[in-house]
Amino acid sequence: MNQVFSRKKLAIHTIIVLLMSVVLGVAMLCLVYMLPTDKMKSNVAAAYDLFMDERVYHDWSNDVEYTRLDGYTDMLMYGTAIYPNDESVLNEALMNRHIDMWYEDGMDVAYYSTDSEGEYRPISYEVYWHGYLIWLKPLLLFMHPRNIRVMNMILQFVFTAYLMQILALRFRGKYSLSVISGLIVINTVSTAMCLQYSSIFYISVIGMILVLKYPMLTANRHNYSLFFLVLGIFVAYFDFLTYPPIALCMPLMMYLVMQNEENGREKESTNGVFAVLRAGIYWSIGYIGMWGSKWFLPLLVGDNRLGYVLYELGYRSGVGKVSFIEVVIEKIKVLMIKPLIVYFAICLLYLIIKVVLAVVRKKVVAPCKDFILAMIMMMAIPIAWYFVVREHSLHTFAYRELAGTIMAGMILLESFSYNREIMNIGNENRII
Repeated sequence: MNQVFSRKKLAIHTIIVLLMSVVLGVAMLCLVYMLPTDKMKSNVAAAYDLFMDERVYHDWSNDVEYTRLDGYTDMLMYGTAIYPNDESVLNEALMNRHIDMWYEDGMDVAYYSTDSEGEYRPISYEVYWHGYLIWLKPLLLFMHPRNIRVMNMILQFVFTAYLMQILALRFRGKYSLSVISGLIVINTVSTAMCLQYSSIFYISVIGMILVLKYPMLTANRHNYSLFFLVLGIFVAYFDFLTYPPIALCMPLMMYLVMQNEENGREKESTNGVFAVLRAGIYWSIGYIGMWGSKWFLPLLVGDNRLGYVLYELGYRSGVGKVSFIEVVIEKIKVLMIKPLIVYFAICLLYLIIKVVLAVVRKKVVAPCKDFILAMIMMMAIPIAWYFVVREHSLHTFAYRELAGTIMAGMILLESFSYNREIMNIGNENRII
């Protein structure tokens, strides 16, 4: 009876959280759409030379696909932020218009911000939430894109450093190599330089910090489910559709590691497989529920684009049109550059040596089978994402999903490579 009540309670809370997120999401957008756009436009114009130098797809290390930025989407984001508020606040918040210029693919905002002559037209992009506007619009009142890029770099360094500090304190630095390797695949230089890539970075890293720092957030099934529900909601609200699975995989891996290290060594099972399934289900409910709500909200202002949404879903999936194997091979090729090959070869050799030494000294404590299966599932999630959204995964930036596969594989290998002694101090299990 208690279990049935608990499930009903969780279902009710799930619906409440989703509805509250939709209302709050609209309210936040309405607030920032009240801000004047003239100053924002002049600040964007100050970066005209930057836009013209980099154009739409700039490789900061020339002709290396791994270093490619998405200037096209970044300028769309800036264009949405500076669009003059001609309609009601609610209409603007739901339609998310930007200026488009005929025959100028991607460079529209650069020309529009400097009042260059041309044939301009407003384009709505209501199928996404554009939650980034709640911080981008206020920032553009005070700084231009060059400074926003620098600030983005500083914040990402701070969050990454804090994450490493937490790992050092909780696990004496263990798994730091795996996390750093995952961030290297994501490419934190590019995420600092490109707004389009930043949302998933922040959600993923902050999610890992919260899981490690505040275990009560995932302490029981109810809290655990709602935590990953909210992560999915945040991804749908802030991200355009870049590399979403990483915002599920990275925090979830930290949870699995904590369960394995602190609770699972004396058990046959840590319920890791169940944890992956539950997190995936609730993350998907949050992601699909929040994103799908944005497809219907424009009906409030008389705009029906559901037909276009269905077309986009079919197009983005590319099922039957794009080879799944081809997509996976293309993503792997992006990472097949000498510096990364050398780095990961050294990491693999190092971890293998650690495992061998632990076995020889008879100090290895193997993780339970359930944890191993859970980590294999984590390795498979990004590959499964490629299968579902094949056409969209052809974009260069989609190689970042492989960060989940690589990080999970390295965590699994690291879990064999150290002897652990767990000592009870008070009521807590601490690893020493």
